[in-house]
Amino acid sequence: GLEVRGLDAQPLGRVRRVIDSPAHPILETDDGARVHLIPFVRGPIVENVDLAAGLIHVNWAADYAD
Repeated sequence: GLEVRGLDAQPLGRVRRVIDSPAHPILETDDGARVHLIPFVRGPIVENVDLAAGLIHVNWAADYAD
């Protein structure tokens, strides 16, 4: 249920689930209009996870192909 924010603090919805995959986990988020599949790779994609604030910052945009 953590909120996900992308490039320029663009809201990408809330985490609905984490999908296990052979390469890395994938965050499935829903912003009400679209479902996003975001690779959970710390560093290049996942910049920060703030559990206290309920927020994940990612290097991702809503128009990236899922």
